[in-house]
Amino acid sequence: MPTHAYYGSSRISKRPPTWRSRNEHRNGTDSWTPNGRERDDREDGYYGAREAYIDFSRGDVVQGHMRPTDRVCDESELRLGTIISTAVHEQARENTVSIDEFNKSLSGFGIVYSKYRKLIVVEEWTQHVVCIPLYSYNGRGLAGREALACEYFDVRDVDDPEPARGDTFLTLKAVRDEEWSKENTFIEGRTVAKLTEKITFYRNNKCSIEGRLEEESLCTLIPPYLKSCTNPLAKFMTHRYLLTKPPTK
Repeated sequence: MPTHAYYGSSRISKRPPTWRSRNEHRNGTDSWTPNGRERDDREDGYYGAREAYIDFSRGDVVQGHMRPTDRVCDESELRLGTIISTAVHEQARENTVSIDEFNKSLSGFGIVYSKYRKLIVVEEWTQHVVCIPLYSYNGRGLAGREALACEYFDVRDVDDPEPARGDTFLTLKAVRDEEWSKENTFIEGRTVAKLTEKITFYRNNKCSIEGRLEEESLCTLIPPYLKSCTNPLAKFMTHRYLLTKPPTK
């Protein structure tokens, strides 16, 4: 039985037994609401894939929820340099999935790998923004990927008293958003931004705003990003923003 299953626009989720204690400090994790019968039957309030499948077989509806911090943001919030996090779904490398694999899902189109990823906004458009992803590679940074260092920038929390050593020739400084709780993870360890990988995020989708790049770091990021960008209109729009952006508060 899969960890997740997609039925139309609804998703159900099975948490590993240790999930609650392991992630107690992470308020930003998604949750799933059972119907009244399941809520009464489960003393601890736990609701997973097995219970949801039973409800589906009865013809019931399972309602999915994202993290409490996820919302549709105003246009003014998704600006260049904003750091967001959202669920990203990719094609899984494997063809199988088990009940304990929290990040893998069974869908009618194959196995899907899902994960909350942190992204930096690098292009603004009317209906969407273009972002580059942040990776920590299990805390190892670019260890074993040194040959790809030219495609990455290091990213560090400006408030980190002992930032990890860098793996690239440039480091971007990130500032936590005031509304992003200290209990939630932000920029940790040997985090890197992959300059050559772009992810589209639509403005009518939900995300959490975690922070932003410092203005100096944003100005450091944009020129090499523009150099790697093949869209002349994106280059023009980004240049225009940098020339006309309002003064920082």
